[in-house]
Amino acid sequence: MLKKISLSSYLLGVFTTMIIFAIILVSMGIYYTKSGISVTIGVKDIPAVIKEEVVSIVEYQLPLYINELKAEIPYIIDTEMTGKMENASIKLGDVEYPLPADSIKAIEDVFKGQVQVAMLKLLEGLDETIIAENMSKDVELKFVDFMDGNINNRVFTLNPIRPLKIPVTVSLSYEEEDAIPVVINATD
Repeated sequence: MLKKISLSSYLLGVFTTMIIFAIILVSMGIYYTKSGISVTIGVKDIPAVIKEEVVSIVEYQLPLYINELKAEIPYIIDTEMTGKMENASIKLGDVEYPLPADSIKAIEDVFKGQVQVAMLKLLEGLDETIIAENMSKDVELKFVDFMDGNINNRVFTLNPIRPLKIPVTVSLSYEEEDAIPVVINATD
């Protein structure tokens, strides 16, 4: 059945186990301190998710901004164009006939009205979907450039305890085959 174990045998086993465990931990610490750790993060879906979010936000927000702008167009045009035509004349051959102030004001009003109509038609003709797609592609490319330039293949130092410094190299993977989102390997 069960054998009686002496206290000295038990303590010897516990002490031996602790020493072996300490040796393993110290060996791992020395190995990882010298060689470092390489972390590969699978980020293939992140740019697509960001792109979808940007499309969603722009398709929602852009019509609101356009409607606000449509309401402001008459004020903007009136502010920017009133009083800009100080004098006007009609030239027939070598003779120039100056127009009266009332005629200049009427021409200015017609011109402001035409500019307003053109601006409103321009805003109504904007396709939010195309603008959203273009903006989302730009954001996606900027995100990938940022990640590649600031995080990909960058070495960070991990200090779990005071004297121990472990270099950690972070690599990004945009490949389809990375099923595991984070892979950690010791580097040589």
